[in-house]
Amino acid sequence: DKAINLEIPVSGTVTDPDLDLSEAVQKAVAGALASIFPPTAIASMLLSASKGGATFAPIPFRVGTATLDTAGKSIAAKLARLLASRPKLTLRVCGRTTLGDVEQYKALILDQQRALRLEKSAKPGSAALTVAEILQSAKNPMGKLALDRTRAVRRFLLAQDKALTGRISECRSVYNPKDKNPPRADVTL
Repeated sequence: DKAINLEIPVSGTVTDPDLDLSEAVQKAVAGALASIFPPTAIASMLLSASKGGATFAPIPFRVGTATLDTAGKSIAAKLARLLASRPKLTLRVCGRTTLGDVEQYKALILDQQRALRLEKSAKPGSAALTVAEILQSAKNPMGKLALDRTRAVRRFLLAQDKALTGRISECRSVYNPKDKNPPRADVTL
């Protein structure tokens, strides 16, 4: 039986109805994934399905880098196969920088300041940057790192199959110094 039974909650008025299509989207995504991958593979790839679309397991990055490691390449390769098998499917990739990236950046700046103080050419009495100034200065490099992660995933996916061009979009990359999760790129349908 290839029928899909849907319950679509409707609220609002007759002239302005409010439809919740999240169940339909979830069933369509689950059906598409089930026809390609075994259930255990789908469970490992798909993190959640919500009104915003299906969210896959994030693609991990090492702190301070925008280079895909073996784990990241494995997840991205599965996504490339999914896209290749479903020509109408599109993905959004969103690079993220997190607290770990910021801590590494802060340590690097503090090390540079120590080295400058030790140099004979350092001016006596020159003020070191405060932690707040370091965090403020991190916005541009951390934003760039998040964007570089987005683009690294996109490049990898396109290297797997050039036909995916136009089906992988980039969202606004995010620098969040309070995010305690590992550095990553989030992927949604």
